[in-house]
Amino acid sequence: MTGRMTWVCEAVEVGGTSEKKIRKEKNEGRHCVVKNMWLGKNSHTEGNNLSKIFAALDNVDVNHYTWDANIDMTNSERLKSIITDILHSRQYNRYFMAIKYNQ
Repeated sequence: MTGRMTWVCEAVEVGGTSEKKIRKEKNEGRHCVVKNMWLGKNSHTEGNNLSKIFAALDNVDVNHYTWDANIDMTNSERLKSIITDILHSRQYNRYFMAIKYNQ
């Protein structure tokens, strides 16, 4: 999601604001993204939108899904198999960045 007033920063979570605590990285120093944006009063947050995406994926009837006839890729059957497995296992959330704070 982007808007007129959006900024995104790469970050590492640290233990606190003192010099000693800043040097102690949390989560093994894994990088994360901090995104800030100005939303209108009735706008949906990214967390709301992601929840809707997951709800829609939960409702896909994998056994009766009709694939687009225009899919013409060399490995289309392999891709269909991978996507079907992901939908059956409900593990698609691992392909999205986790939203830790949604305000």
